[in-house]
Amino acid sequence: MPADSISIAFDMILDEIDSVIGDVNTQGAAFLRQNEYAQAKTAIAAGENLGAFRNKLAALKHEWITELDEATRQRVQLKNAVESAGESIDEDDGDDADQHDNADELPDEWPLMTQLTPFNHKSPKTILVVKFADGAVIYEKKASDTFAQVIKKLGWQRVAALNFAFGKAPLISKQKLDTVNQVNIGQCFVTTHSSTDAKRRLLLKIAQALNENFSVDIVKP
Repeated sequence: MPADSISIAFDMILDEIDSVIGDVNTQGAAFLRQNEYAQAKTAIAAGENLGAFRNKLAALKHEWITELDEATRQRVQLKNAVESAGESIDEDDGDDADQHDNADELPDEWPLMTQLTPFNHKSPKTILVVKFADGAVIYEKKASDTFAQVIKKLGWQRVAALNFAFGKAPLISKQKLDTVNQVNIGQCFVTTHSSTDAKRRLLLKIAQALNENFSVDIVKP
């Protein structure tokens, strides 16, 4: 049976939160480079608070899946979530950047976290293009699929031995995890719960660790 709509909704919310956390972390790092320590401290605190909330939400999703039987979960339907089930829930797959694109229009009482950068319902969609020295090019419709296929080409066992992770989730797991988005590449699952830029940076880190030669570019589809 397909995933129930509440689980899909959990994934969509978690994905949006991860996208904002990535934006806040990036801006916090920019503040540090500019020696704007007070603003950096505020951004870091906002990211930490949102991260803690995300963990609580992920725990609720796990409880929903483990404490309720599938038949009961399938009885609860959210039409919009079900209609979105065919799309990969990945933060770089959105196209609603025109919503709430003016931070000046946000109410004063909104948390500073949402005012650090213009608030987008979803980040503009971007994908990855990976070019290897042997001439091979991996260029899928979704950044998450490209990311996973690159790891498959490199050899998932070699990559797994590096013990990289996205947050607390291992990059590669033998069993599917309920709390993060993953792509199945046959014998394992690759965690893709991150922004396109985070995927790019991790691929380059993997290339360096494995002494592989390939380029990774972010492009619009």
